[in-house]
Amino acid sequence: MFILNFTIATLVVVLTPISLIVTTFYCKNIHTNIFQEQSICRAKLSSISNEIIEGLFTIKKIFGTEDLVSKAF
Repeated sequence: MFILNFTIATLVVVLTPISLIVTTFYCKNIHTNIFQEQSICRAKLSSISNEIIEGLFTIKKIFGTEDLVSKAF
């Protein structure tokens, strides 16, 4: 590689370790925090949507439209 193009080969040799160090830092510190926040947000959304869906089924049962809605669905 050094025989073909010395400049590009030198850039690859210098930038590869730097890239690995930055990637390792990102994965250990930043990525875990983002994943935890995303997990909490997903749990909140899941609980809200679950409450809404269960509430709709309760309303259908109260007004006696369960069969009508089931056929339309």
